[in-house]
Parts: sequence; structure tokens; C-alpha cells
Amino acid sequence: MRRGALSLGGQRFWAAMRRSLIAVVPLALVASCGQSDPRTGTAVPATPQAAAVTPAPVTAVSAALTVTDPHGKTFTLKKKPERVVCLTGLCDDALVELGLAPVATTTPKLLSRPDYLGAKGADVPVIPGSFGGEDVAKIAEAKPDLVIGLAGVHDQLRTAVEKFAPLWVVQVKSYDDSIGYLRALAQLTDRGQQQAAAETRFRAKLADGLTRAKAAGLDKSRSWPCTAAPRSA
Repeated sequence: MRRGALSLGGQRFWAAMRRSLIAVVPLALVASCGQSDPRTGTAVPATPQAAAVTPAPVTAVSAALTVTDPHGKTFTLKKKPERVVCLTGLCDDALVELGLAPVATTTPKLLSRPDYLGAKGADVPVIPGSFGGEDVAKIAEAKPDLVIGLAGVHDQLRTAVEKFAPLWVVQVKSYDDSIGYLRALAQLTDRGQQQAAAETRFRAKLADGLTRAKAAGLDKSRSWPCTAAPRSA
């Protein structure tokens, strides 16, 4: 995806979390496809023997106007944001997970996916401009009370954007970072229950993938028992 959607290794990440962790999907696929008997060449189904991985407990966050991001940086708003402009797909992903929608976006195709807003995604205004060089006047027209961008890309817009709205830039390097930003945004928007539900779904899928990986012995070996190309999330 061209835009700065939440990514790890160049792939959109938070949307993948909604279905399963990118890093775990290949393991789960391999665990289910079995191995070949070196004597006969026939497929031998993997026999799960590892104990099931229990998902980590999830707690709903409480509303707050000052939050700490996964990297220890604090961010403060004067009031709960109700009009958020997304300059990165991470923002769109997290808002949808929380049952919200941006007032303007740079990733209309993402929002129009059936697992996002579907046909309603076409109703969200699109901010024109290059990635990192979005039209600030169009951002202002959306009358946002929060603009979310990508660190290292949208910092250069701070001076112009913060004349009318706070700019929060995010940086993601792992799924823990992804969860951390979801929690922080849930605090700012008072969406703790939605955050807990989304995080619980993700952690359950992560645990299932890890269980399958352990059953196939992939937590101890780097070798692949079979060749399978995971579907892009």
C-alpha cells in the first residue's frame, strides 16, 4: 500500500492484526499442512501435542486526555477528539477497530474494504497530495480536532497543521506498538470497551497461531516442513 498504513516489513499491520498476526499466519499455515514422510514421500499430518497457548488477559483502558505512547512519549489534548483526520492507515485501522471513522483520510481504498467501512468508506473525504506532502488547506477544511500521521513522514507538516489542530505522529515497529497505539487512542476517545474487544480478538488469534506453531515444532526450528505462501492480509 502506498500510504503509511501501520506496517511491519512493508506490510499493513493493524488490519492484519484484525484477522491474525502477519508473523504467525505462516506458522499456522505450516502447522496445518503437515510434513512429508522421507521414506514414502506421502504427506503426514502434523499431530498437535503442545499445550494450548492462553491469550494474555485484556483490560479496558480508562478515558484520559494525556496518554503515553509505546515509546514513552506523552501526548495531551484539551478535549476528547471527535473529528480525526488520518494521514496514515494506522489511524484508519485503529478508528475502525474502535467503532469510529475519520472525517477525512488519505487511504480511501482501505476504508472502502468490506471489513472496514464498506460502501460508507466512499463518503469519507480524501485529502489530496503526496505522502508526507498532503494538502494542509484540505486538512483544515475537515475541521479536525486531531490529525494523526506517521513519524518521520509527517513531522514536516507540524508547523502548518498545528495552527488549527494537534498533530500526533506514530511509529510502529512491532505488534506491541500497534496495541499500544490502539490503547492510547481508545483513552483519548473514551473507547475502552471497544479497545478491549479488539485486543481480545487479536490476542486470541495470536495465541491460536502460536499453539499451531508449537504443535508443528516451529518454535524450536527454523526449517519449513512444507512450502506455503501466506495470503496477504
